[in-house]
Amino acid sequence: MIPANGKRSSATRLATRRVIPLAGAKRGADTTVTDGWYIDLNTHISCEPSWRSARSGHAFLTVHRQGEEGDVPTFKDVGEPERGFIVASKGTSSGTITSPDGSTRQHVSTWEIKVTELSTAAIDPALFEIPSGFKLVERIRQEPVPPLVIRLMQVYEWLARCRSRA
Repeated sequence: MIPANGKRSSATRLATRRVIPLAGAKRGADTTVTDGWYIDLNTHISCEPSWRSARSGHAFLTVHRQGEEGDVPTFKDVGEPERGFIVASKGTSSGTITSPDGSTRQHVSTWEIKVTELSTAAIDPALFEIPSGFKLVERIRQEPVPPLVIRLMQVYEWLARCRSRA
């Protein structure tokens, strides 16, 4: 991206990631390229969960047929991860998909993220007041059941609390 003045800024970074399958893997190679603009903006809050940190992380989902063994990815980070608050980003991910019948096809996904408004104005304190009629409960029923990633986060936070008490 080039700003209105036509000059590139040192705030831009080009991040690439390449997934190369090991011998015997059922999944093909993938490549992801992201071009983004980041600014130094402290977005941390005083009540931020302990599981969030400056470390980079990885998440993956694998699907395979019953009785088949799925691929287990291994991640290796090279270089510094992107830092800062992203204000604009464009990315492309491409790779090969293998169908159950063994045929393959290429896939390409593109995306764009753009901040359209950013404010440092103070937030109305009334937004943080306890609502009238608020009632303290022992446990919140979760219906419908939250997604797996949320449940895993909840278990992790519970384990971290138990560990900190020990």
